[in-house]
Amino acid sequence: EKEMMTKIGGLENRLAKELATSQSREAIGRAVAGGVTEMVESSYRQAFTQQAAGFERALGSMLRQMSDQFLAGSREYEAALGRRMEVENVGVKDIVAPLVSTVQGMAGEFRQMKEGVERIRVEQGTLPRQVGEMRGEVTGQEVGDIVKKEVLDALDGMNVSMTPQPDVKNITVEQNIQTLVQAGRLNDAFQTALSSNNLSLVVFTCELLNTTQVFNSAICPLSQSVLLSLIQQLSVDLGEKTEVKHAYLHEALVNLDPENPTTKVHIKTVLGQLEQSLKKYIQANPNSKMTRNMKILVMAAGSQMQ
Repeated sequence: EKEMMTKIGGLENRLAKELATSQSREAIGRAVAGGVTEMVESSYRQAFTQQAAGFERALGSMLRQMSDQFLAGSREYEAALGRRMEVENVGVKDIVAPLVSTVQGMAGEFRQMKEGVERIRVEQGTLPRQVGEMRGEVTGQEVGDIVKKEVLDALDGMNVSMTPQPDVKNITVEQNIQTLVQAGRLNDAFQTALSSNNLSLVVFTCELLNTTQVFNSAICPLSQSVLLSLIQQLSVDLGEKTEVKHAYLHEALVNLDPENPTTKVHIKTVLGQLEQSLKKYIQANPNSKMTRNMKILVMAAGSQMQ
């Protein structure tokens, strides 16, 4: 046993001396480094493979979302562009349709004129024969009178065919008003309608726009003279287009400036006429749903005249 212990002690000493040498330490370090390197590389490759797969999935998902959003935006833009084109086409049709109607009417008038000229030519061809037949019975003066009468009758026929239709002027004014409204020139549009002295054109202009579009801005786009003229003309025949007239009369009263020089001169006359028209409507329509609103306008007009 003592011998065994001695051998073990000697073995430990030799092992300690062997491990204490630099060659042993380097060999152990290389062995450990080799084992650790292989393990680290394996772990790194595995982790990188997993991260790369996750990144690839995330990138694919992001690209699909971008594609979906781009397609959705393209479809929305296409739909918005289609709606805008439809609106513009409708506006163009509204402008062109009356022009086409007018041109067609003019073409018809030119055809009638041509027919009138042909009729004159035919009638002129018959005149020599008539003159020849009557030469022995009538004088030169009578022949001249006959020719003059035939020509005047033919010209009268042309004048009748060339008489313009009564609504052509209104159609032209309506086109001008629509063009001004589309250009945002609201004061000019109402001025055009009011200067025509045609109540139907004034109501037509009011119906093109609602009161919010006209009076919603901080500064009223209508001048004081236009507001006064609008009140004066809309106060006529309140039984027709009552709601439209009431809405514009209310806003026009609110936007009157009593300190404006033009308004100062005319406000009492204009509002006095309005007050009379309102009272007539109230008396004639006591049970109308608009009567209460008209009474409020009477009070508003009265307060403006004070």
